[in-house]
Amino acid sequence: SDRALRGLSLEDTDGSYRSAAVPYHEAQEELLEFQEGSRELEAELEAQLGQAEHRLRDLHTENQRLKSAVFHDHFRPWDNHFDVC
Repeated sequence: SDRALRGLSLEDTDGSYRSAAVPYHEAQEELLEFQEGSRELEAELEAQLGQAEHRLRDLHTENQRLKSAVFHDHFRPWDNHFDVC
């Protein structure tokens, strides 16, 4: 057979495949761990973004309320200096 001609036994060939497969499986495990970590980080960042957007809406609403209060405190119609007779 060709294997015999090349000086390789079935055991030698099987062993070389196994040794070549080890780095592949290690890289595959690292990739899966990285992907899982990435998904967790993405979920955490999405949650933080949602909280930040909610806080931004709250601050915008409060800002509008304060602007309105300042406007009404400074420009109330009964604060004019004209006496109506």
